[in-house]
Amino acid sequence: MNINKLLSLLSILIVVNYTFAISDPSVLFKKLQNCPDSLKSEIYCDLAYYYLDSTGNKSIIFSDKALEYATKFNNTNDVAYAYIMKGSSYLAKSMYSEALTAFNNAYSISEKSKNYYQLHTICNNLGIVYKYTKEYDLALKYYSIALNHAQKSGDLQSIVQSLTNIGNLYTIREDYEKGLNYYFSAINECSTNDTFLSDIPSIYNNIGYVYYIQNDIESSKSAYFQALEGFDSLKNNFGKAILYNNLAELEILSHNYVLAEKYISYADSLHQLMDYNDSRKNLYFTTYELYSQQSDYQRALQYYIKYNNLKDSIYNIELAQQIQEIKTKYQVDKLNTESKIKDERIRQKNTLNILLLTVILIISLLIIFLFKLVFQKQKLNKLLNKSNISLKQKDADIEFNLQYAREIQLSCMFNIQNELNYDYFILDLPKFTVGGDFYLIRQKAEHSVITVADSTGHGISGGFLSVLGIQLLDSLLFKVNSLSELLNHLNNSFYRFLNTSNTLKSDSLCLSIVKIVDNTVNYAGSKHKIYKYDIAENSIIEFKTTNYLIGSESDFQFTEDNFICNQGDWIFLFSDGYADQFDKSKNKLKYKHFKDILSECVDKSTSEMKQVLLKKHQEWKGECEQTDDILIIGIKF
Repeated sequence: MNINKLLSLLSILIVVNYTFAISDPSVLFKKLQNCPDSLKSEIYCDLAYYYLDSTGNKSIIFSDKALEYATKFNNTNDVAYAYIMKGSSYLAKSMYSEALTAFNNAYSISEKSKNYYQLHTICNNLGIVYKYTKEYDLALKYYSIALNHAQKSGDLQSIVQSLTNIGNLYTIREDYEKGLNYYFSAINECSTNDTFLSDIPSIYNNIGYVYYIQNDIESSKSAYFQALEGFDSLKNNFGKAILYNNLAELEILSHNYVLAEKYISYADSLHQLMDYNDSRKNLYFTTYELYSQQSDYQRALQYYIKYNNLKDSIYNIELAQQIQEIKTKYQVDKLNTESKIKDERIRQKNTLNILLLTVILIISLLIIFLFKLVFQKQKLNKLLNKSNISLKQKDADIEFNLQYAREIQLSCMFNIQNELNYDYFILDLPKFTVGGDFYLIRQKAEHSVITVADSTGHGISGGFLSVLGIQLLDSLLFKVNSLSELLNHLNNSFYRFLNTSNTLKSDSLCLSIVKIVDNTVNYAGSKHKIYKYDIAENSIIEFKTTNYLIGSESDFQFTEDNFICNQGDWIFLFSDGYADQFDKSKNKLKYKHFKDILSECVDKSTSEMKQVLLKKHQEWKGECEQTDDILIIGIKF
């Protein structure tokens, strides 16, 4: 299950359990000018709530002002609410540690006064913090405490909110039966009290989503329509827009594309009345899925670009990959169409040739008819030549795009490369224009970091994975203290990315990474070896890394080790492509031969070593196709 998407779908419930509504903050500012200081804490709380979702720190500033006045006049109730608003302000900005501190301060105050309404609000928000930080056991604990306080306060909306939040948590943990039980309990509370709360449509939306996850399309649709009816009665255009988008997703699953497009149109018309970019972003993505399912790649591309333009934070490479994928599908679709046309013309040509031979054998005297057929044949050949020229141009365009993709891949490596303080060489030979092997070199004043990595596959697919690996590594490289910690984070990030698609689950990443500090070499890796040529022993020593593929499973713990290098020693980092190369007799070169080649060249310069490795590879390969991407980095101390 995609947890982030689920959190988004379940976020219609309010974050802060505050009961007033403000349409114009200028009214509050006027109140501040005309009221005594003893009442200003409440108004500053109102202002903090109004600016809760705004950019900047206005909400935090107004919470601090509320706390200042409430403390000054010893207004315990407002001190607690000021802390609640401060915690909510930090929560809205994903500053979870600060939010926890503020809510705990509020709790200690409200607990003394036995203010169950405040205690419910605080525990509810503590549960939200732990939910977003994926501490689900703690989140469930505080949601349950919040429910207990809500029941003591006798506030129906608080009870419903707590039941719903507990249902949300069970849904996130994929315990759908318990999740549905709590949702229906929340609805039953309203039915028992004969009260319709504004939360009810949101709960039906959550119920619909759970049924959607369970592939119960009809139950999901029924729940969504109940939610839609509720939002309609509340004149809540935002909720209606979300529901129409959800209904469109159901119809896309059922291949009812006309009805899906109709719901998308309804949602779009509602978005004309409001400015909710996050909801509009989801609508663009649903529209992209609609046209993509129908192989309308041009329109799908348009909406995917619109979708990505609204995203607040995302790797730029993700957009480039998705756009390139759609473009490639579109180009392949065009190429397939042209190929079918070519095949049809060839078939026609063969039919006419057979007919021509038959006519020549049977009616040899009909010269005029024969000339006519020859003329038709020449005409068809001209058309075929034109088609061949067009196809060659298409091939040239594809090759140009592949070369451009290679430039992008190299740019991703070069743009983040610093020159090492050591003598080194890089032998980079992708099997195709774009490769799955990549390297990363970073130099800081106190140490150097070198990485050689091998993505699953080669060509375009390997290239995309390599760019992802480069971006993830570059974002982590100097943010963690150790190589093992770096690989743990990289593994989890790669695992989450690959598990968003059933197709990508079999993909993975192997790598070796070294961190050189003076003459100490720290190393770690995944399924890769590292060679050290020791000049004192005149031999190559092999260091193995963790026997585990990056991206295979989450929360795997990598290890690291180190060795010492002295002047004249070499370090070699490499992928498996060089040793796995076949010759004309279908024999692999293998690592023993690879070591022998390295041992023969350790007295040479780095540039000479690179040329020897290249020459030996070409001699071994001969006329055979290159087996895999090849990447070797040699560093001489």
